[in-house]
Amino acid sequence: MNIEPLRMNLLGRWLVHPCRVLSVPVLVLALVLANRAMAQVAPAQPPAPSESLAASIQLDFPAASGVLSQDRQSCLLIGGHSLARLDLQSMQVVQQHNLESYVFSAIAALQNTVVVAGAADIENGFVGRCRYDDLSQFEWINDDLEFPATSVCAAGDLVIAGNERGELMAFAAGRGELRWKKSLHSKLVTSLAALGEQQCASSDWTGKLIIFDTTDGHAQTDFQQHRDRVTALATPNPISASSPVRLFSGSRDGTARLWYADQRRLVRFVQLESPVTSIAVLDEALIVAATRDARLHVIDMSAAKVIRDYAPSLQYITHVVALDNRHVLALDGRGSAQALKLH
Repeated sequence: MNIEPLRMNLLGRWLVHPCRVLSVPVLVLALVLANRAMAQVAPAQPPAPSESLAASIQLDFPAASGVLSQDRQSCLLIGGHSLARLDLQSMQVVQQHNLESYVFSAIAALQNTVVVAGAADIENGFVGRCRYDDLSQFEWINDDLEFPATSVCAAGDLVIAGNERGELMAFAAGRGELRWKKSLHSKLVTSLAALGEQQCASSDWTGKLIIFDTTDGHAQTDFQQHRDRVTALATPNPISASSPVRLFSGSRDGTARLWYADQRRLVRFVQLESPVTSIAVLDEALIVAATRDARLHVIDMSAAKVIRDYAPSLQYITHVVALDNRHVLALDGRGSAQALKLH
């Protein structure tokens, strides 16, 4: 709400009013009330980048996504042909592994390893894995998928991958054999999130979200409340063993949503001013949503309320990683990253 036009309108009416001398007390009271209303509705200004910036990192590859290591001492980053390990103490890349004929598009944690997926020679796809502490020990789960893989997650002893055709595939994490393949989506699978060892969530280009059984790929329920592409799915880490099982989603429709997956229902949502590009979970209630206008929004989903905004000095944010419940790492997909402290 913009109060200034109201204040100027009141002043203009008083100046032309034939009884303006008698109207002075009324005018003063009206202006005081308008000022008070302005103070109440004025949005809080985000902290200056220098106040919240913990570190600024320049990379020699376009890091677009990442995941925290199991020991929380490093962050594994992917982008272009590169997979790299960023040490969180020095904020320096300490190891980088390049695969020139492959393009990384998705990454997920799997115990003491990470799984990655992407495109091989543009037309085909791959899924692979490597240890956190030695990226050169890269192993293929499958390097000859029919279509490029666009998303990946790990659930129990399975690696689930989605592709640009809307298909989901489950591979044994050890030997890599295909367990099942399902066409649950009609468009590109944008994100995957494990909800436990036997349940996962997937989303697609149209805004559809599906909860499915990882043992056979059977769809248990689906949601279509998002009005545009779902760009992010995320869960608390670790996932609570008690009900409800929380799932967070973000979309180009500008909403961040909380779902109770085991109860198969939408709980609440927050409407932001710009499309959501990524989500990081701080705890079972707090999330950080990155938006296309290069802002980070700390949201209390238990109250459906934005409690703080941040404006890092990045032109775009493709992905945000929660380093702990007070620090996040924002990536711009062009070779720049910033670690920020949440006040």
